Amino acid sequence: AMGLNKVIGDIAGMSMFAVMLGACRVLSAMTEKKIKLYHYMLYGSLLAIVCYFVVALTSIPALALVFCALTGFATAMLWPGTLVLGADYFPKAGAWLFAYLAIAGDLGGVFGPWLTGTVADKAGLSAGMLVIHDSVNYRLMSHINPKRVAPAETQKPCGRIFVRYFRY
Repeated sequence: AMGLNKVIGDIAGMSMFAVMLGACRVLSAMTEKKIKLYHYMLYGSLLAIVCYFVVALTSIPALALVFCALTGFATAMLWPGTLVLGADYFPKAGAWLFAYLAIAGDLGGVFGPWLTGTVADKAGLSAGMLVIHDSVNYRLMSHINPKRVAPAETQKPCGRIFVRYFRY
């Protein structure tokens, strides 16, 4: 549709995603004193939702490719930001916090694409993109709230911190 064969299109898409991901991380390093990490994560989540909607609903392949690349910019700070905020909010947590975050990241990396593929097989790729990715980003955004966590001085170095501060 764009005049590119599949291999070139796949390589171009992933390369553009990686370049945009790197660009966002460089930009965040340059502006870390001016823009809070929380805002990068919040606005990145919002931009990712917009990107997923455009990719899922557009019939113009070039536009979909551009918004796939822009998704790299939008999601660049989500995982490193989660690690940084986890360390900041729970300074006495120790290695268990990063173990839980790693497990959650691995499970998301396994079940997110599987569920997207399952929905896409039944209802089409656009439905898979809309249903799965937007619901995941909405849930992420609805739980990012820096005021929910108690000050570091009141925390105890045990695994119960995770349960106490993340009850819904």
